[in-house]
Amino acid sequence: MPSSLNTLLASVLFISGCPQYSSLLTRIREYFFSVNVVAEVVNKLEETTYYQESHAVKEYLDEFQTLILEASYTNLYMIVVKFHYFLRIAI
Repeated sequence: MPSSLNTLLASVLFISGCPQYSSLLTRIREYFFSVNVVAEVVNKLEETTYYQESHAVKEYLDEFQTLILEASYTNLYMIVVKFHYFLRIAI
């Protein structure tokens, strides 16, 4: 599934908090996401090669949110730690 569609569905789920969207998102992920795609996203987040580089903060945030959603990360502490760890200090 294109990450933009996944992001849209996850945003609707987050905003609505509706269990039907959660079920729909789970089914779509199971159907369209292979284990390899999820593993690749998780690996990207776990490697030290993923960082802001020269991207604007908004671009970095957008990509980071997409990766977090696609990897199904739910631990808020780890999400914040990963976001800050790869964020450039000098903005």
